[in-house]
Amino acid sequence: MTNVPTVVCVLHSGGDFLPEHVWALYDDVRQQWPHDRELSFVCLTDVTLYATVPAERGRVQEIALKCNYSGWWSKMEMFRPDLDRLGDMLFFDLDTVVIDSLRDIATCGQLTTLSDFYTPKNLASGLMYIPEGDRAEVWAAWMQDTGKHMRMRGDQNFLRTLWKDRALRWQTVLPGQVVSFKGHVRKLGGVPEDARVVCYHGRPRPWAEGGALPVQNPARSTLLRVPQAGRKKKKR
Repeated sequence: MTNVPTVVCVLHSGGDFLPEHVWALYDDVRQQWPHDRELSFVCLTDVTLYATVPAERGRVQEIALKCNYSGWWSKMEMFRPDLDRLGDMLFFDLDTVVIDSLRDIATCGQLTTLSDFYTPKNLASGLMYIPEGDRAEVWAAWMQDTGKHMRMRGDQNFLRTLWKDRALRWQTVLPGQVVSFKGHVRKLGGVPEDARVVCYHGRPRPWAEGGALPVQNPARSTLLRVPQAGRKKKKR
């Protein structure tokens, strides 16, 4: 059996994302996590997740952001050496909707990233399986000159310098399971039948599609499935 990864997300204050979006992601992941594997869910954050949902205390482990990096650069704190105790990581951006079983994704066990939905030769960082052994080199390279690296267009541009020819890609390893809202769902008028994860990668955000922002993500009920021939029953 492969290692059970810790699910990780990052919430940095001052942007579009709020604690409610962490809870929406947690709820999605919890419902689709393999039943025979324990779920450990961590949020790296500089805000308090439990202010509005005290009854949920303990379900998501808060770990403080330490470096005060701006915006998406806060994701680089996943590679801090003090987080080696989390083991392998399965990282989700907060504008991600999980709609079906995560068994295949959670048991990947290898360094895997997205292919950019518009430029597939480039890797993208919205969904990543990051083994513990692949993180130290990233932190070491990052700390050599953080100011220089942050002049790049984003964290995934930095990760490309290290992983471009080494990381597997979800779209190749698990064809059809990870799709783009803009590139697939909106064009098709619904979610492809084999999809497990829908990545929004920017605007519109998932909660904007349903209007209000409840903890239960409205996107799940608004994205109609598009049937495909020869579909196999999925195992959770």
